[in-house]
Amino acid sequence: MTLRYRLPGLGEASRELEEYTSSLSDDENIADIVVDVALAHVVHLYEIGVIGCRVASQLVNALVELKADTKWLPLKGYEDIFEALESIIAEKVPEAAGYIGLARSRNDHVAAVLRIYARNGLIKVLDEALRLRSTLVGQAKKWLSVPIPGFTHGQVSQVITIGHLLLAYEDALANVWKNIYHVVELVNKSPLGSSAGAGTTVKIDRHRLASLLGFKDIVYNTYHAVSDRSFLAHAVVSLAVLMVELSRIAEDIMVLSEQEMVLLPRRHIATSSVMPHKRNPVTLEVLRARAAEAIGDAVSVMAILKALRYSYNLDLQEANRHLYSSVKRAIDSLRVLNDLFGSIVFNSERTHKLLADKVFWGAEAAEQIAVKKGIPFRQAHGLLAEKFAQNGWRLGRNTQSILQEIGFNTEPEHILQLYAVKGSANPQLLHEHLAFSMNRLKHDQEQLMRLKIVLDESKTKLNELVMEVINCAN
Repeated sequence: MTLRYRLPGLGEASRELEEYTSSLSDDENIADIVVDVALAHVVHLYEIGVIGCRVASQLVNALVELKADTKWLPLKGYEDIFEALESIIAEKVPEAAGYIGLARSRNDHVAAVLRIYARNGLIKVLDEALRLRSTLVGQAKKWLSVPIPGFTHGQVSQVITIGHLLLAYEDALANVWKNIYHVVELVNKSPLGSSAGAGTTVKIDRHRLASLLGFKDIVYNTYHAVSDRSFLAHAVVSLAVLMVELSRIAEDIMVLSEQEMVLLPRRHIATSSVMPHKRNPVTLEVLRARAAEAIGDAVSVMAILKALRYSYNLDLQEANRHLYSSVKRAIDSLRVLNDLFGSIVFNSERTHKLLADKVFWGAEAAEQIAVKKGIPFRQAHGLLAEKFAQNGWRLGRNTQSILQEIGFNTEPEHILQLYAVKGSANPQLLHEHLAFSMNRLKHDQEQLMRLKIVLDESKTKLNELVMEVINCAN
């Protein structure tokens, strides 16, 4: 028994046109979630007495069989996964199958499925981001006080430490992590019970149905519930922001590698087909390109949404694949960087040599001249700039005389000790920064764990109810 929504009223369409509008090629990403949402729906219909034990048990048994079959979804022949699901259930339990469409629409069910996919995917991203942040903090502790050049405009500007650099990366990722976590909270609301937009005449308990699938709340307005894809946009945009940060970190490491301050793990490099001496940072290069794709996904979603009327339109279907690709790309990229930073080696001899060949203390010297001579900073800045110009922008005799007057030492370790503010590169203050980062990381780990526990509990509860429905007919 093949069930097709269009056949009773519209009849057949050409295969070419049906495949053009079908989403089956993308729907493999959500197959398990579609079954879970259907199970929760049937269980709830049974709970509120709209369908009886025999029908509910048949439907639940058929859905459980599908859930155990990882290849149940046909790749062709249907508009989407929801039509395919109903058709397959109709073959398994023809007498009961017609009830599965009661009090629901594809509109509210696909919105629920996408929200669950986004929630689950973003939680995986948050997990991987925590692992990378933990690795960065661990490496920062190892290299906390080792000097390395800091850059502005691609030129050596000041001295920082390797630990300071790695904690800067962790800071950036902590901010993105917080943003993605807030998106999870935004996503974690149920549209179920909204049907096509106006609601359903069946007295669904929307909060109860939401809780069966781990949703924290409901999308209150039913018309908004099926029309809304801002949650999808928020998810994709937040992942694009993450990918941009990862790309900047990748670019930073590539430059440090080019200057031989960083030794990349061999598994992250490749050689040339013709130049055997080459050590190409291929994983980082691919990550940069994929960040561009992430931006493309975000732009695509926004462009799809911008001119749509406030109701369901099939255009929305075309936004889904950008969510799927964004989630996978972010997870893969985080794993790549975590693996790289877990084995990265910094060449401290090379960093010292680069610092020895450069002026990296201009700002600090100007500040100390101003403070110790009691003159305006701008005057000290100009005085030092004139001496640099006279000496070809290097440490010459004229510059040295000024520095000697105030007892200014240009060794990197001495400069680092001069930094006096929280969060700076002073190794003594970096211990405080490290402790702050570790505490923040622990807080975020615990926060995510609490959310995962709630979701696990809801999954366990749904499974128990499914077994009750199955056993009610025995």
